Amino acid sequence: MRNAFQSGNLARSKANRIFRMSIVMKVAVILISCVLMSLQVSAHAAEPASATYAAMMLTPEQANSDVMLMRTALEEAHPGLYRYVPKSEIDAAFDKLEKRVKTPITDVELYGEISLMLATIRCDHTKVEFSDAVTKYRRNIPTHLPFRFKLFDHHMFVFGGDGTQNALRRGTEIMAINGQPVGTVLKRIERAISVDGFTDESRQSKLAADSDLMGSDFDQFYPIFYGFAPQFKLSIVMPGETQEKTVILAAITFREWVKLPWQSTAYRGEFYKSIDWKLVGDKTAILKIDTFVN
Repeated sequence: MRNAFQSGNLARSKANRIFRMSIVMKVAVILISCVLMSLQVSAHAAEPASATYAAMMLTPEQANSDVMLMRTALEEAHPGLYRYVPKSEIDAAFDKLEKRVKTPITDVELYGEISLMLATIRCDHTKVEFSDAVTKYRRNIPTHLPFRFKLFDHHMFVFGGDGTQNALRRGTEIMAINGQPVGTVLKRIERAISVDGFTDESRQSKLAADSDLMGSDFDQFYPIFYGFAPQFKLSIVMPGETQEKTVILAAITFREWVKLPWQSTAYRGEFYKSIDWKLVGDKTAILKIDTFVN
């Protein structure tokens, strides 16, 4: 069951951009989709994509219009807006966001600020999606890590690479990314991750894999807080070694990232395709469920 609540066209006659915010409700869950569109995008659609995303500068009026629409939609439609956090704290988070957009802000910066605000609600189903422009860019331009990883107490270990340019063996620890210690990067990014209630420990699993977004939460938020990177300079320690060394790996596209080896065969599994039932005795069986989605 899916009910769509869409704001409609917010463009004024003299505006040069169109913004829309759509709220998608599924059962009793809300997923915020914040879409910022430029009328100039279609005019440049045929041009080659740049190696660096050209962020759109928004006026305070444009950014505030989206923020106010989002606040109204959440306050009127979210079934658990104050379930885990007092109203005073949610109001303070909204007020902080509204104050931030009183000065010029880019679409990328706005995405980051909205994500930080929504994370305060502590609802895993309330998160913001990329704009159409960023989504298109990230599907076609290399910005993702060329390997999958697992985290253990903010330590990053390679799980599976692309099998071509990536010479990192499984179990290699990533110590730093583009000059920043991994722990520092992860702690900055994880503030924007939405979780249910106070299951903060789940942030590390979401950093490594989150089928709600475009890849892992790391791949989703790294370019927001650290910029779009066409390559990654990594400080690593290979399995069985103690000395750090530096490697430079080219980023890959989202389409390529989806094909990287992982513990699940699908990036976004569906319930009816993700059930495995195996009898191991007359009275014993193993039921494996990879996802409860759909």
